[in-house]
Amino acid sequence: MLETVILVAWLSPFFFASLVVFGRAYNKKRRTLLAKESSERKIEKVIFQVPTIGNVQTVNKILETVKGYSLPVPVETWVVVEEWDVHKSEYKCDKLVVVPSSFECEDLYKSRALEYARRLRKKLVEEGSLTPNYLLLQGDDDSLPSKDFIEECLQVKADIVIGTITPKVKGAWNTILDYERCVACGVVCNFFTNVGKPVWAHGGKGHVLAAKLTKTFPTI
Repeated sequence: MLETVILVAWLSPFFFASLVVFGRAYNKKRRTLLAKESSERKIEKVIFQVPTIGNVQTVNKILETVKGYSLPVPVETWVVVEEWDVHKSEYKCDKLVVVPSSFECEDLYKSRALEYARRLRKKLVEEGSLTPNYLLLQGDDDSLPSKDFIEECLQVKADIVIGTITPKVKGAWNTILDYERCVACGVVCNFFTNVGKPVWAHGGKGHVLAAKLTKTFPTI
């Protein structure tokens, strides 16, 4: 039994390394394919949306950084908060979306806020005050999407593009646990997503989601 445990522990790095190699190969292949398919679409605006509960300083810093990326299309920043948020006037964004306490849906917490914002965007498009050719870049209130990631989102024809998480140094034990979580997400999840057969999906610090609704549902 001990020999088996030792063998598994010894071989696990080779297993993860193989997943990384094959995953990157599939990713490159799918990215090239989706980039060719994206030539017909025209993104007129990026909506960078962040739901939060009072994380003012971090959110404002993230918004400022993304605004300064000099992207090929204009960026409109949205912050989605609950009605009881006492920091409404402190967010430095283009549009503050306040979820009324009377709003009801099956989703909870931040998902509730995202559902309200989704319905609002749909309404704005129907009214003609928002172009339907927008890219929604969904970020958490403690994560920052890189410029390269956003540019890649603009180049491919995909419904959902998911950024991986990176470990954050927060003390010895927290850093170790966060690193292990990143291994699971960055290696295993990415591999199966790249081959087009995701085995599970979950959130986490550092996740960034960009969505462009089309008739297909590829992932990269």
